[in-house]
Amino acid sequence: MYNKIDFPFLAQYIRRNGGYIMGEIYVYHTVTEKPMKLGQIIVFDNHHHNGVYNRVLACKHILDGHEPKDSLSNFIHKDLEYWTVRTYRELALEKVRKEKYPKYPSRMACLYTSKTLSDAEMWANSFMNSGRKVYQIVKLRTDGHVFDGDAFNVFDGTKNASGK
Repeated sequence: MYNKIDFPFLAQYIRRNGGYIMGEIYVYHTVTEKPMKLGQIIVFDNHHHNGVYNRVLACKHILDGHEPKDSLSNFIHKDLEYWTVRTYRELALEKVRKEKYPKYPSRMACLYTSKTLSDAEMWANSFMNSGRKVYQIVKLRTDGHVFDGDAFNVFDGTKNASGK
């Protein structure tokens, strides 16, 4: 189980469920990498990445023929097919973003959030069902850039994503 925490954090770049939003807003984040702390400032840029980036790099390292050497790599190696699909999806999405939408935030250097607590709980359950530890759900305050996208529009990373 996870903790539900209701206190503000400041995040500079946040990716949510259709466009950039400026001004102070509150969102929910399902915390899976490590617990967050009150007053924590979250920075994402070319030098600060998120867990998606770490998982993609770890999986790519394994796919390139290297043996898993840390807990993240071992976790990915246990279900390599599942993580391979996600890795190729993220690499394809990042390639398209850089080429066609360079002003949009990278999915590998952002914070994924939900508009509602119930949506965050849905993600927490999804993560737990895939074997990822969920530490907490936090309510965040942001006054930075927010990109509002829909995770259900993300393809599965297979060659024939249309299902035809």
